[in-house]
Amino acid sequence: MNKFRSRLLFTFVSLIVFILVGLGLLLETVFENYYIDHAKERMVKETEYVATLAEEQGFDNVLKNPYVFEKLEEKIPASIVFLDEKKKVQYRKGQELAFSPETIKELSSEVAKQRSKVITKETDRKNEFYHAVFVQDVEGKQGYILVKSIIDPLRDVHQKTWGLLIIGFVIACLVVVFLGMKITGQYIRPIESVTKVAIELAKGNYKARAYESHSDETGMLSKAINILARNLQEMTLEQEMQQDRLHTLIENMGSGMILIDSRGYINLVNRSYKETFHVTDEEYLDRLYYESFHHTEIIELVEEIFMTEVKVRKQMLLPLGIERKHFEVYGAPIIGTNHEWKGIVLVFHDITELKKLEQMRKDFLANVSHELKTPITSIKG
Repeated sequence: MNKFRSRLLFTFVSLIVFILVGLGLLLETVFENYYIDHAKERMVKETEYVATLAEEQGFDNVLKNPYVFEKLEEKIPASIVFLDEKKKVQYRKGQELAFSPETIKELSSEVAKQRSKVITKETDRKNEFYHAVFVQDVEGKQGYILVKSIIDPLRDVHQKTWGLLIIGFVIACLVVVFLGMKITGQYIRPIESVTKVAIELAKGNYKARAYESHSDETGMLSKAINILARNLQEMTLEQEMQQDRLHTLIENMGSGMILIDSRGYINLVNRSYKETFHVTDEEYLDRLYYESFHHTEIIELVEEIFMTEVKVRKQMLLPLGIERKHFEVYGAPIIGTNHEWKGIVLVFHDITELKKLEQMRKDFLANVSHELKTPITSIKG
């Protein structure tokens, strides 16, 4: 049961870990997409704002005092390039290699077609974007503002997300341990008790009982197993009493008795038979009848019952050591309720004394007849 508890807690913890990890990955993806979209939208608005200021103040003033570009760079990590109408660089701030000549040419050509709109393009690197806008100041001068923004790799978002998940995991583990202990106390322990009682019942210990503590399903289970144990104990006691009575009757009956199963093996020999034939249990029990019996008449009687499946009664004169005894042997097949062949029972009645009395009676009658016949013959003669 300790293994069961461990498996149960491990299953709960694994399930929570799986859910939290999946939730973390999902939230991370959602937050990252939301953060990138929000940063791109903000960058577009900031670029439009800078373009508006440049148009209102004039290019010459902006180039002399480029606080507008510096302000943009302070708000968002970016590289800025300002081009005149001939697409020559008039102002550059940030990374020197942020814009290649090919990139400048491509962006300026594309934004020239969409003059009233900020265009956004992804770079070859993740989380880096180009923003370009066409501008025209109050004096009619035209130009281009190119911005390369680098969105932070979301370290703060990752840390906050996984920090919350770790805190949730710790709280969930504490809750699982608490619930696990409660479930163990309320459900697992009664089940352990019932399991131990069931094992004891399987071993034959019908005195074992389970602890009945709750009125829920586990309590009903404990009550049911206790009722089963009591019924088994009563049935066992009754069976033992019947077996004792039957054993006492068989052992103390005056006639010898032998029980043979359906395969021909001897299963029971009572005390009267062993005393009469001077044999032991080792010579008969769990042995075939034709190996144990030393008298051909008995073997033939058993074979006859096996063949005919009818009751047989015969008188036999059997030599036992230096004496000979008369027996009336009664054999009957044992057939179950479903006509199932169970075996044979043999009962040996010792009628030696009856035979002697009968012989004495015959001898007495013969002597009396002879004695009476002699005087009568003399008188007649």
